[in-house]
Amino acid sequence: MNEDDEPTTSRAIPSQEEVQKHLKELKEFYKNEIGTKAVELCGIKTFFVSSNGMRSLVSGKLAVYFEEQEFFNFLVEQCQKSRGE
Repeated sequence: MNEDDEPTTSRAIPSQEEVQKHLKELKEFYKNEIGTKAVELCGIKTFFVSSNGMRSLVSGKLAVYFEEQEFFNFLVEQCQKSRGE
């Protein structure tokens, strides 16, 4: 098989603005779904995170893909509350 026979795929990487717009749409969709199918869960915070983003954040790198920073801050806040800080 030569170079001309290999399939090529081009994949555009979305901008952070595009990611945030999509996350906003997803959050609204899931908020509505939960509101109609599981009302008792409406008060629970939801976050969209990736394992790669969390690993980058915890290891001190700056790459954050979705809502990893917000999730991490929430975890820290909850830990502090549970310790009475």
